[in-house]
Amino acid sequence: MNVAHPPFCLLACLGLALVVVNGCQCEEPLAELIPEIAVAPLALDLGIVRVGPATEHAIQVGNRGTGTLDLRSVTVEPADFGFSLVSAPAAVSAGDAVDVVVRLDPQVVGTFAAELVIASNDPVTPRFVVPLRAEAGPAKLQVTPNPLDFDVVNEGPGAVRSLAFENVGFDTLALRAVDVTVHGEGGFVVDNSALPVVLLPGERVELDVSLFANAVTSTLLDDDGVLRDVIAVSADASDLDLSTTVEVRARINRAPVAVAVEDRTRQPTAKVGLGAPVTIDGTGTLDPEGDAFTFAW
Repeated sequence: MNVAHPPFCLLACLGLALVVVNGCQCEEPLAELIPEIAVAPLALDLGIVRVGPATEHAIQVGNRGTGTLDLRSVTVEPADFGFSLVSAPAAVSAGDAVDVVVRLDPQVVGTFAAELVIASNDPVTPRFVVPLRAEAGPAKLQVTPNPLDFDVVNEGPGAVRSLAFENVGFDTLALRAVDVTVHGEGGFVVDNSALPVVLLPGERVELDVSLFANAVTSTLLDDDGVLRDVIAVSADASDLDLSTTVEVRARINRAPVAVAVEDRTRQPTAKVGLGAPVTIDGTGTLDPEGDAFTFAW
C-alpha cells in the first residue's frame, strides 16, 4: 500500500540534511601541508676509480613531510668537471623517494670534486648540498715474482721461468721493454717479442726468462756460485714513469767432468793389439761442486 507523506515530513527531512551540512565546522583552520627533504647518501665519495669509463650513480631524494616537495632546480657545480647531472625529477610526493642520477666521466688522472645542489620548497632546508668526489687513477705496475729465483739450474738443459706484469692500478699503462742489464752471453735471456704492449687495469702479460748455462756461465758466477743479474723494466702511464727493476738469480749446477784414460798408459787414447783386453780408468772424473755421481759406460 502506498503511503503519501504530508508536506511537513519532506521539510523535516530537508531540515535534517541542512543540520548535517551546517554541522561541518568549516571555520576551523586546516593543517598546513609542509614538505621535508631527506637525501641519502649525504656525500658521494667514489674513492679511487679507473680512468676512462664513465659511470652513473644514484642519490636518493625523499620527502618526509606532508606536502609535495617541489625540486625547483637540481644542478652539479662546477659543471663540466668530471661530474654531471643525468636526470632529476620535478617533484617528490609526501612519503615517497626518487633517484637523482649523476655521471662521473674521468678522462684524466686526478681528483674530481663537485657539489650536487638541490633547491626545493622545503621551508627549513631550501638548498641542500651533496659533496661529490672521486680520485681517478693512477696506473700501477706489479711484477711477480720479484726477485726471480731460478733456484738450481743444471748446466746443459737449462731452465725457463715466467715473469708476470700486471696493471693493478686504475689507468692504462704501456709496458715498453724488459731487458737484462748486466750479463750477455751465458746469462739470462728475456723473450720480449710480445712488447710493447698496452695493459688496461686488471690486465696482465707473462714473459719467459730462460737460462741455458754453459762454460761461459761458469765464468760469471759470484763467490757463492750464484749467477746474478738485473732485469730493467720500462713502463709508463700518462705522464707517470712506472719503470722498475727485477733481481734475477740462479745457482748453477755445473756438469761433471768425465775423465777416462787407458789404465797402463794413463792416456785418453792408446794403441792395443786386436783382441787384447783394455782397462779404462775413470777415477779422474770429478764434479765441480763435489756432488756424488755415478758412472755409465
